[in-house]
Amino acid sequence: MRDIKIFALFISVILIFCTGKAWAAPFYEQYYQTKIKESQIGYSFVSQEEQEDADKKIIVTNKHYELKFKRLGFDVKILQDIQFIEDMKGDPISFAANMESKGETINIKGRFLSPKRLHVTSIINGNTKSEEIEIKKEILFPYAINQLFQDNEKETLEYSTIDPTNDIKIVTVTAQKVGSEVLKEGNIQGEYTKYKVSIDLLPNIDSYEWYDKQGRSVKEKSSLLGLEKIASNKDQIIGNVDSYDIFYKSLIPVKTHIPDPFNLDSITYKIETQSENPEEIFITDDKQRIIHTRENTIYLKIKNQLIDSENFKYPVEASDFSDYLKSGPYITSDNPEIINQANMIIGHKKDAYKIAKTMEKWVFDEINTKDLSVNFANAAEVMKTKEGDCTEHSVLLASLLRAAGIPSKVVVGLMYTNVPEEAFVYHMWVNAYIGKWISLDPSFPNDSFSPIHIAISEYDLNNLSSKTDIVLDVIKSFTTLKISILNYSTIANNIIGVKLSESNNPLDIKIKLKDNNNNPETPIKNISLKTGEDIPSLGSEQRKKYIEESTRSGFYNFSKGNISQAKYDFEKVAKLIPYNDDFSDVKLALKLASLGLFNLADNQLKNVHDGQIWDLQIKDLKSIYYPKNIPSSEDEMLLAQALSKINFQNDPFGAISLINNEAGFDKYDYTHYLTAKAYLARNEFDKALKELEKAIDNNPDNLSYKLELAKIYSKKNEFKKAKKELDYILKQNLVDKKFIELVNTELYWLLFKDNRKDNTKSQYYLARYYGQKGEYKAAIDILNKLINNKQEESYIYELLGDYYFHLNQLNDARLSYQTALKLNKKSSKSLVGLGNILKKEGKYKGSLNEYLKAEKFDPEYPDLILSIANAYKLLSQEEIAYKYFDKLLNFDNNNYFANYNIGLMHLNSGKADKAEEYFKKALSVNPNYSDSWLQLAKVEIDKKNYFLAKTYLDAVSYLDQDNSSQYYYYLGLINKNNEDYSVARLNFKKAIELKADHREALEELKKLK
Repeated sequence: MRDIKIFALFISVILIFCTGKAWAAPFYEQYYQTKIKESQIGYSFVSQEEQEDADKKIIVTNKHYELKFKRLGFDVKILQDIQFIEDMKGDPISFAANMESKGETINIKGRFLSPKRLHVTSIINGNTKSEEIEIKKEILFPYAINQLFQDNEKETLEYSTIDPTNDIKIVTVTAQKVGSEVLKEGNIQGEYTKYKVSIDLLPNIDSYEWYDKQGRSVKEKSSLLGLEKIASNKDQIIGNVDSYDIFYKSLIPVKTHIPDPFNLDSITYKIETQSENPEEIFITDDKQRIIHTRENTIYLKIKNQLIDSENFKYPVEASDFSDYLKSGPYITSDNPEIINQANMIIGHKKDAYKIAKTMEKWVFDEINTKDLSVNFANAAEVMKTKEGDCTEHSVLLASLLRAAGIPSKVVVGLMYTNVPEEAFVYHMWVNAYIGKWISLDPSFPNDSFSPIHIAISEYDLNNLSSKTDIVLDVIKSFTTLKISILNYSTIANNIIGVKLSESNNPLDIKIKLKDNNNNPETPIKNISLKTGEDIPSLGSEQRKKYIEESTRSGFYNFSKGNISQAKYDFEKVAKLIPYNDDFSDVKLALKLASLGLFNLADNQLKNVHDGQIWDLQIKDLKSIYYPKNIPSSEDEMLLAQALSKINFQNDPFGAISLINNEAGFDKYDYTHYLTAKAYLARNEFDKALKELEKAIDNNPDNLSYKLELAKIYSKKNEFKKAKKELDYILKQNLVDKKFIELVNTELYWLLFKDNRKDNTKSQYYLARYYGQKGEYKAAIDILNKLINNKQEESYIYELLGDYYFHLNQLNDARLSYQTALKLNKKSSKSLVGLGNILKKEGKYKGSLNEYLKAEKFDPEYPDLILSIANAYKLLSQEEIAYKYFDKLLNFDNNNYFANYNIGLMHLNSGKADKAEEYFKKALSVNPNYSDSWLQLAKVEIDKKNYFLAKTYLDAVSYLDQDNSSQYYYYLGLINKNNEDYSVARLNFKKAIELKADHREALEELKKLK
């Protein structure tokens, strides 16, 4: 879903910057820092100089703006350059503006033909337009505006200027003097004149500007998002941008959970505003109507759009809707590719509704990359890149409809979401005229159009100013709305959802549902509801339960060879995963790839947006499992059937027969890999080797192929060749622990077989084989037999100590390490083992002493460096601990525990952004480390990014929520912020149950009481 307020941010920045730019002399330059509530999101640079043009002196003002921020984790970058030219008297001559962001390029040039007439040429996303414009107001450019503020004695100033980036909008600015104020921040220090600034296009946005005695602007501040611009030094701001995610600032939280939001018949909303009359914010039509109003409050009822069985004749009679058939800078219905695609979809269809719905589904399916970094691409660009969010979905659908002769317009509004929590987000969809106006949502196509959509305004998008109109309409609602869902009814079974006000005591309610088609006096169902503080919302827990059940069902069906049902189960899981749940998307993709369902896996990976956390995991996943050529969906199903026969049904011959019966399978390297697995299972090693060599010739980088090759060589007793393949895999710096364990298990089995002439070594590696599998008792038995046979080597006792330690048999472990030290006084592993025992017993100083002894013999042993660092941390010697953690990263940059602890130290010293970087690095190596997720949640809660914090906590809910007091504490803070106090109390209580002395949770609970 698109956060349309990003336009509000951008345009509000530009509008503020276009006001009151004053220069004391005809040459000046200044850098400005751009911030939102202490987070730097970019900078601007302004220069002004005197030049000569045809023997005439002119003033040239150049402005450069750069903004960088995130939208739901996607990086957004906006660049803009504007030039104003005026004569020495301050009369405007010309201007030029260039704006660039992903998906959108705007170039505009204008020249004054007379003080009230302007010639403008604009190129918007490749569409050129030239026109002459009459201007009714006197226009001032920066140098002329300067004169107003120099030595000004007036209490109020008013002037008009041009915003060249928004289809030549005339902006009227009123600056009212507030008084003098002393400022000490950024690059400014001293006494300045403060003005309250009003902009006619943004009537509800309060802005303030500060000027020095020369009339130069030094600071500007807006009430919109807390946006600020402060004069600064270049070195302080260039390249210094904080991580700020604007998406989470746009959410409008609600308390009601709707379990099935796309299956609703109607919803009644209560909508309150702080300033604007809500009747002027929302449109009304046959689906959306205001049923009651009072001061700053409306009650809005929205019905589902249910289309009956009537036919909608095509072509459509559209003579009254010519504006909604035009091509423009965004809706490019005259593009040849779009026309061609529209005709392909139409085919022989004669029903306009069916054409519109087919187009809606086609757009959803074709835009594979749901990319929130795209700003506002036009339909021709979307047709080419197949990426974007709801605006790109909407302009492409509107273009296809217009190309088909079906009038269309885009709608901007709000949409309910219940993942990861209940909130409304800004969204765009499409209205189409098929004989009557209907709504279509290409981002979330459904059989009907759910009343979870609240429409604000409609637009033809025929010129650049339409985008400005969108912004201005959204700004009316931005930060001022409070939405309550009073009740809703579902389409099926006449189920009614009721929102109950909070009560001190549990409340019993009975509802009767009547069948109005039969006897209205005969109740068809009695329902008893009980509400109270002891019954929390089960929405997210139910979803997690369904995901787990469907995943198990999918795996079970796959193992039984029912691949179609397995695919259905996994597709069901995919639909249940919330949009921003990267953890579940990657987890499912890993499962699918391991089962050979690469097309489904690819779809899940496209949903992942936080590359800092997941890029390493995805890189491993693809290098381990992915073939060079992914089979078609149909071929993939047959190959999955073959894999099921090999791995789960003990039918390798059936797999070989299945593959050999299909023509054209030779083109896939994955086919040869599966055939090799089948032959290996039948102990036909030469045939297996031949097939696997074909797979590797085509795809030499696939690590599963390498592992299978090692197994074949091992079976053929070609141990050196097998070890070479395994060593290659282990040198790849993988982070996939399970795959590394598989490789090590194979390696120890290989070494056990290869060293049979040396019984001690052979049995040692056999013990390591069982230890790698977690069968510590079997490993201990093997090692003790070696010792009983007088094979007393220090490395045997070292390993024996490790396995006793894993079983928590500390005395036996201690004795084993001590014996190893008697045999080898420099056994650093034994000293580390003794230190680990002391640490487990809570004797941290003693453990550190053992580690430091070991350091003398093996100062570069990674496990030892980690142990020393952790010991210093436990002894509260943070600075020394930091040095050791940092030293460890020089040897092993992927050590998740070192990255986590360095992140923790940065967080404790107030460097939240640096801490976030290390926490994400830790998770990129080990996404199952819940402490890192918890710390990321804390960072976002401190930033008041509660929505993002909840997504991080969701990962913990899959891992270790039942044992984490911090999980419930942070969840309680999020509930409290959303004014969901009863659930907040439950979570704070749970935190205290898990940790009785949880001071922060106790304090929060006390506040809520």
